[in-house]
Amino acid sequence: MGVEEQEAIKLADQAIEFLQHQQADQAEEVIGRLSQCLLPLLDFKYGYLRAAVEQVLRQRLAEGDFAQSAPGMEEQLAKAITGGIERATQINCGLEPRSTFERLGTVLASLFPSERIYPDYWLGGSRLDFFIPEKRLAFCITAGPAAECSCWLVERACRKRGITPIKLEPRQVNRVNFRQQLARWLQQEEIRTTPRKRLTNTHRLP
Repeated sequence: MGVEEQEAIKLADQAIEFLQHQQADQAEEVIGRLSQCLLPLLDFKYGYLRAAVEQVLRQRLAEGDFAQSAPGMEEQLAKAITGGIERATQINCGLEPRSTFERLGTVLASLFPSERIYPDYWLGGSRLDFFIPEKRLAFCITAGPAAECSCWLVERACRKRGITPIKLEPRQVNRVNFRQQLARWLQQEEIRTTPRKRLTNTHRLP
């Protein structure tokens, strides 16, 4: 194991300990350092950063010598990862995690104002960018091989539960008319009006 890997494990353990003690700010700061540590190992491919950070933290949470996870750990971990990556990059540089993620969340909130929308939702070990339980809809942003692999796992988890997974590329979400396109597509698929009749195949927005 190299020096970088050892440092990454050390930082991941520290972040988890801070979260278990409800110290979110300290956890974000450590996750920011973890992100900076991982970037050279990823050849500075920012599109893979969030997946790598999540993988290290979840692996240590499963393998490390930690006490039982505190209530709400999943939500705290997701927020801390987002905040940590933002600290590491210093700017909103258009990673799949931030600008595109936030834009999709805003659009979904406007299309489904009365529905509960869960960001960073974990389903059977797979991460959904957004999940709308009442509509049985899962949204997954694809950005590179790592995200494609993640979306494949999402597809499997959704099919088992009768949930429709929808894949979106960052370029699609960032279009000026994305809201109109998504609304029209959802209506054409009858997802909003007849959720029980739709298929659970993975959909891609044209």
